[in-house]
Amino acid sequence: MLKKKWYKFLIYISLWTTAVINVAVGIMLIYGTHYKELSLSKNIVYNYYLDLKQFDKFLGYMHILMSIYIIIVNYYLSALKIGAPTMLLAMHVVIIFFRILYIIVCPLNLHAFKLYNILSLIINFSMMIFNYHYFKKCKQVFIN
Repeated sequence: MLKKKWYKFLIYISLWTTAVINVAVGIMLIYGTHYKELSLSKNIVYNYYLDLKQFDKFLGYMHILMSIYIIIVNYYLSALKIGAPTMLLAMHVVIIFFRILYIIVCPLNLHAFKLYNILSLIINFSMMIFNYHYFKKCKQVFIN
């Protein structure tokens, strides 16, 4: 049977927190506010790195779309829908992909933002492995 503590943590805390963080990061990327750490205006950064503005906006919108997907995953998990664990693992894979992409593409040394991305990579990779093993043990519960 499903151990309820981890399951409840996922659907009541972890996924909602992840969705809110993704919206916040998405807004920061869309408006370029994460460049304040360099004490530069976003206009200076975007004038020097011409394609970075479009890339930041793209990733910002992807983060917001990811938040919607996370809420859908939360609904599927709470309703014990078939495929919900797979959707959760896919969520982790996509988040990891976007973090790696930003670390590789971003030409600036944004220490705080890179630290956030690296921590997010570690946390999401760990959660993906843990969730894979956790939900592998309780596949039979997701029957709706």
